[in-house]
Amino acid sequence: MKGKSCTRGQANSFLSVLLSGFTDERIATIDGEKIQWCNENPDLTVQRLILSINNGFQALKNFAFSLFSFLDIHFVVPALKGMWEMEKSKTNPFVYVDNDFENWELCAEAEGPTKKTKGTGIQLDKDATFQNMYDDILKNVASPFWDLRQIWEFVNKFSQHLKDDGTANFFFVRKKIKGEYRIFVVYVRRDSDGWYARVYRLEYDGVWRAVFRHRVFVPQQ
Repeated sequence: MKGKSCTRGQANSFLSVLLSGFTDERIATIDGEKIQWCNENPDLTVQRLILSINNGFQALKNFAFSLFSFLDIHFVVPALKGMWEMEKSKTNPFVYVDNDFENWELCAEAEGPTKKTKGTGIQLDKDATFQNMYDDILKNVASPFWDLRQIWEFVNKFSQHLKDDGTANFFFVRKKIKGEYRIFVVYVRRDSDGWYARVYRLEYDGVWRAVFRHRVFVPQQ
């Protein structure tokens, strides 16, 4: 990381790794200007702190994009289950849903319950096609895919993280269709009358311009 600056989002990722070693554990109490270690062996606590710091720097070194920068966006989509009808759902957040969701069989029967999933947002900093974005994300995220139900839930509960100026918010989706997995990109944008949902095939070769700072939302592994 020598010679490179650390963004706010990267710093938060670092702190997340740093503090993960102490989850649900009180390591010290503060009384005025005095710090009292809760661990009976303070040297061990310090060693664990140093190890967590080193792990955090290693995580930042390994977690780097060529096309994107980190955003200070973190959220958790709850576990979801049950059948789901996209447009008839009482919780449908969209005023318009692309017919290609149906045409490409993305609205077929749900493939079982989803797990509670942590996610984060990244910002496009260089012009790119969907394939360019996907290849760059795969360097850091083993499975960047969302279930459609999760995307609908995200727009309902976390719309404050979405760009609402008419520019793009992207989510990658993988669906098994006729025995073969296909990759799609759900494009969510805000218009004057509400949220719109469109869908593209990964192979769509249009170039998305970095000047608009489009966002992509990915699961955290």
